[in-house]
Amino acid sequence: MAIIRAAAGDARVERIFVDPVVKVAMCQSETGNRAWLRKVRPINNHDYHFHVRLSCPAGSSCRTQDPPPQAMAAPRPPEWILEPHRPQPRQARAPRSRTTATRAAIRLSEMPRQCQVVGTAR
Repeated sequence: MAIIRAAAGDARVERIFVDPVVKVAMCQSETGNRAWLRKVRPINNHDYHFHVRLSCPAGSSCRTQDPPPQAMAAPRPPEWILEPHRPQPRQARAPRSRTTATRAAIRLSEMPRQCQVVGTAR
């Protein structure tokens, strides 16, 4: 939780995606300033890892997202979160199309200069 709180406090971070169970636990555990929790967004299947979405660098062609919704009263979590032994309902997946092109790997040298710096940082 400390790592995610620190990342959320960084102005360059737009969103942090975690499993809904993790988000609920953080909301229940945080006793101080809760403003950072707005950047933490629940998304299924992120129970062993999380993703950080960074803000667009100045001059880039990427699109900045709208800010997270304002804080509001937290709804009661679903029963499968409150009772971990109850499995989460499965979501139906759309069938994969054979015409869907697979994205080719991109070399670090083919990425924008800002991204190349990240790949060489120690």
